[in-house]
Amino acid sequence: MSPAAGFLGELIGLRGQTGNPNVADKDSAASMAIARHMLEALGLSENRVAVEGQTGGSLMERLVADDLRGRLAELAPERRWLVDRPGLKLSRFAQYGHLATLQRLIEQDETGVLGMAIGREYEVAPDVTVGLVLGGGAEGAGAATESLPLLHATVSCKLTIRSDRVQNIRQESAVLTRQRRGRLPHVVAVTAEPLPSRIASIARGTGDVDAVYHPAFDELREAVQASGTAAQQEILDELVGQGRLLDYDGLARTLAVS
Repeated sequence: MSPAAGFLGELIGLRGQTGNPNVADKDSAASMAIARHMLEALGLSENRVAVEGQTGGSLMERLVADDLRGRLAELAPERRWLVDRPGLKLSRFAQYGHLATLQRLIEQDETGVLGMAIGREYEVAPDVTVGLVLGGGAEGAGAATESLPLLHATVSCKLTIRSDRVQNIRQESAVLTRQRRGRLPHVVAVTAEPLPSRIASIARGTGDVDAVYHPAFDELREAVQASGTAAQQEILDELVGQGRLLDYDGLARTLAVS
């Protein structure tokens, strides 16, 4: 188990009623086989949890936020970190402070035309935001946002990967890219999904995220090699080889030095 992912015992295990892994798709033989082996490798094969779906996502957000808050303070104590869950609105950060002005203009428009024309696609709510309090404001952000912290990273936390969750990550990434004024924050995802093909739906080199981080990285690789199909092994090798799927243990270190 990744040293940074000691929270996995709270997050993943067997469903109380069925005894199936809570991260597995019961209708997929490959998902079930890999998930069971992953739990065995983690020493959690008898771990009973009442965590799945939205409950699992919310718990994962809290655990990841708490972990990053503590590790970043240790790794880079000279920097003033703001780690929030749920993530703060984008307009609370220097690169996106202008969105607050846009929101006020929309609210003041009694005709509603402005809101209809612009839309509200910029109103994303990251699962976890990592901010940095800077002494002199963010470069290129403008005088109006000098007092706002820099958005250093957004972290999407998905216990498992499903098509709707992938779309949410992509939408958030698009807004972060298009609406920024200044540097682009790190955009990463964390998941305990056992099936490489599903991880690939967001991890492959589309530019939606910097990378996907897995809190049971070594155990997943062992499980796929022992219990996965040749196709799943090929996908996993591709994701790892291209640096698209990384060990969660490295996330805090990456954020601390960049």
